[in-house]
Formats: sequence, C-alpha cells, structure tokens
Amino acid sequence: MAVDDDKSTYTLVKQPPEIEDYMRLRKISGLTPFERDAAEIGLKGTIFASVVSYNGTAVGMGRLVGDGGCFFQVTDIAVHPDHQGRGLGKMIMA
Repeated sequence: MAVDDDKSTYTLVKQPPEIEDYMRLRKISGLTPFERDAAEIGLKGTIFASVVSYNGTAVGMGRLVGDGGCFFQVTDIAVHPDHQGRGLGKMIMA
C-alpha cells in the first residue's frame, strides 16, 4: 500500500520494525524509550506489525502484541513528528 504525498511515496510493509527503527521512533515520537535489551525481548512478542517507510527510512510503526489466543493489544503506534498529520497512523491501524 502506498500513499502519494507531495510527489513522495509512503510505503507500508507488514513486518516488525528493525530494533534501531523501533527505538528511534519510540523516542522521537514521545513514547517512553527502552534499553536495547528490553526492546529486543519486547519485539519478540509481536503478533503482527507494520512499518511505514519514506524514501527507504522508517517513519511510522505499529504493533499488535498478545498471548496468541485470547488477548491482543495495539501498541507502539508511533509516527515521526515530521510526517504526522498525513494519515500515517490511520494507515498503520488499517
């Protein structure tokens, strides 16, 4: 899925973010930053995730975590401030 924005293309990929992107996007978007070890463990609990890229750089992400059977939680919805207000959060949630 791609969305054109000022002759640029945002691309949505259904995969967990890379650890560096995860940590960077959490911090820059105002979410609580984690230590790398904790983030690596947390990412292993991902049931479903998506990453939005702009010119090859991750600028948004979202994850679904849970127990794999009964309970699921949407978490880590983060969009780089320079790319907010363009519907990327809605793209991630869709």
